[in-house]
Amino acid sequence: MKWHMSGGTVVIGLLVSSGVLAAPLGTAFTYQGQLKHAGAAVDDSTCYFTFNLWTDSSCSCGPTPGMPSCTQRIGSVDQTAGAIDGLFTVQLDFGAVFAGQATWLQTAVCCAPNPVSPAAEASCLASKVTLAPCQPMNAVPYALGLRLPMTEGVTGTMEPGIAVTHLSEGHAIRGSSNGCVSAGCTMGAGVFGENTSSGPGVSGTSVNGNGVEGVSSYFAVSGVYGENKGSGYGVAGRTSGPGTAIYGDNPNSAGWAGYFTGKVYAAGGFDSGNADVAERIDSTDLLDPGDVVEIDPAQHGSFRRAATPYSPLTAGIVSTAPAMVLGSRGKDAPETGVRDPILALAGSVPVKVTTANGPIKAGDLLTTSAVPGHAMRCDDRVKCVGAIVGKALESLDAGTGTVKALVSLQ
Repeated sequence: MKWHMSGGTVVIGLLVSSGVLAAPLGTAFTYQGQLKHAGAAVDDSTCYFTFNLWTDSSCSCGPTPGMPSCTQRIGSVDQTAGAIDGLFTVQLDFGAVFAGQATWLQTAVCCAPNPVSPAAEASCLASKVTLAPCQPMNAVPYALGLRLPMTEGVTGTMEPGIAVTHLSEGHAIRGSSNGCVSAGCTMGAGVFGENTSSGPGVSGTSVNGNGVEGVSSYFAVSGVYGENKGSGYGVAGRTSGPGTAIYGDNPNSAGWAGYFTGKVYAAGGFDSGNADVAERIDSTDLLDPGDVVEIDPAQHGSFRRAATPYSPLTAGIVSTAPAMVLGSRGKDAPETGVRDPILALAGSVPVKVTTANGPIKAGDLLTTSAVPGHAMRCDDRVKCVGAIVGKALESLDAGTGTVKALVSLQ
């Protein structure tokens, strides 16, 4: 006896209720068909189906069908349905496996007349027949517009070609790609935007969040990357309000909030919360911020902690938090280090002081002292020639401590 199934139909329904948001559609769909056995429609029977979904029109895995290595079968569903005059309806749910690829449906079936006893059901299940050939899964008309890759154009309107709204906290659109693993590869983006005219390739807006956001966990690439192959900007930021056009933040002191290779130009000036300009130096001593240092004559180009009153080798003060650092070792060099201190060149900085030469008042000139790394009040202008490290901006009545000083080598 020969089985035959015809008229397989996919039916998708949408429920819309006024004033109530419809639940999101799942991955299930309705499948209808007609079964015939020996040329006659199967009637008043219970039919037991196994539906297999394949990406190969042969609906097989080649020489070893059913083996774990078989990847052509992407889904399998068992269903039971009644057949009246051969007609049946089932719900199929293979999950989220439809990604635009061609698929074929393979059906195995057996039917038993109603009412079906347990013995008749067991006998039926043991004698399922796989129908041939496999049936291609064709898209319903409106789904044709969503097939991948999408290449259709939209004309005559300013509305977007695709508009997606997510009603909860998830992504409206999410892109993922594994297509770029070779060195120098420029393809394989999770999301790619292109504009052949003067508009943006990718545009994002947000009421309370980030308009466009990018995240990367790989050490050698960027969360957001921009490149301009003409004379424009690779990345540009603009704000018309009191906010910041471009903002960078790195709470890790070993990293950088901003890094530039090449010249930097600021038309409106440069503003920093810190108050001095400094330079990285080499040192033969373990220096701390606020230390007074001098040139080390025994080590070419190096510095050491000052420990002699009125030292003519006076070089300055180790900066604590400079606004700008010159002579950087590069972006991978640490910002501070025991043998890589930062010497203040101009501005105001904290400095270690001693009252060994009397109380220090704001406005006093400061020079080196016998206390290593500490400055003292200059009480002899002749001795201080060439030994001034700065001018005190704060006072210290007795002992040792730290005051703010204006860097001023004399």
